[in-house]
Amino acid sequence: MMRTFLTTVLMLLLGAPCPAWAAAESLLDDEEATKAETLKLLDATGAKARFVSVATINSDQDPDEDILLIDELGTVWLLLNERDCKFAKPQMIAGPVNDVPGPVSLDLSDVDLDNDEDILITNRMGVVYLVVSEGRGRYRNMAKISNELNTASGPVQVRVTDVDLDNDEDIIVGNAEGILYKIENVGMGKFGGATALTRIPGMAPGPYDYVFTDLDFDNDEEIVLIDARETVFLLENLRDRFGAPRKIAGPLTGAPGTVDIEIADYDYDGDDDLIILGATGAVLLLENKGKGVFSSTPKQIAPPLGPEGGSRILAMSDIDAETSEDVVVVNTKGWVFLVENDGEGVYGKPECLTDSIEMSAGAASATREDLNGDGFEDTLILDGAGHLYLVLGIYDPMEERLRDLEDDL
Repeated sequence: MMRTFLTTVLMLLLGAPCPAWAAAESLLDDEEATKAETLKLLDATGAKARFVSVATINSDQDPDEDILLIDELGTVWLLLNERDCKFAKPQMIAGPVNDVPGPVSLDLSDVDLDNDEDILITNRMGVVYLVVSEGRGRYRNMAKISNELNTASGPVQVRVTDVDLDNDEDIIVGNAEGILYKIENVGMGKFGGATALTRIPGMAPGPYDYVFTDLDFDNDEEIVLIDARETVFLLENLRDRFGAPRKIAGPLTGAPGTVDIEIADYDYDGDDDLIILGATGAVLLLENKGKGVFSSTPKQIAPPLGPEGGSRILAMSDIDAETSEDVVVVNTKGWVFLVENDGEGVYGKPECLTDSIEMSAGAASATREDLNGDGFEDTLILDGAGHLYLVLGIYDPMEERLRDLEDDL
């Protein structure tokens, strides 16, 4: 049983500063350096297909977040949280959607407005499927809602946002050729046909990522996309359509590779900034000067934090529960680093949260959520072999004592 991997743990204090790869070795040898507790939740040895993406969902409407995994065949698995980070055996709830292992993408949205998150899956050919939640951990059979939108072999992405402000979340699908499609939610989880929004001009082949954020404060969300060479494009939301893609930065590297982009108001000026992790492994900041006008030169928040090839996963998380968005980076040796935001837009030196967790090369995915209800965000990590790890949020005894005093008052 998977639950045999789990134990009740006491979370430990954050370790000493670990500013770069050269310092990481010495930190891990320091017997006094305390670490965050790390658990291996799922060993994927012998699985039919490698798990490639992880997300959290409250599938049964209890106080605890559950875990969703999707593998290379597009099969979706649910791990119910049975309290205190004890998880039930994985159960298959949808798929497969690929006939052979290949690119897949997953996102969550309450498409029918019944307060249950539904599941959207895209296969390697860009076909979108919907799995509707009926509540209490039950799901309807998977339904196909689009034709093939990915004519070339390569990455495909599915995301949701309310494009036209009608209170129904629409679907945006990106394919390997740099074409973005919109599938409109016409109400109560019914969808229209796919409409091509735009083609990203000169988009580098290979991995890409995109996010939504309202940069001009008009209540609708723009699209920010980064390609494999770390060229950043902005598409303004004009309510009934998107404007032509506008390059706002890059290319920031000559060596294409895996990219991640996150949104965070790092300096608390009210404008969303862009946090980027690219092929070099360095973490970069593109500062929003106001209404979507970005600094021309990126600022390096953290150097490459690992061996040749650099870092592999980026996540934003208030991991120390101080209300500021910190940066969490996982490198190729399985070390988890925290780059702490002091709340005024100043990031500290990277600190190593864990000893090596012996991850397989090519880390695949990470997400963050408070899984044990202690008020601290935890980090879920899938490694290159599809094994699932949990790094618990930092526990601060002084913080806990202050909370107890507040409760007494």
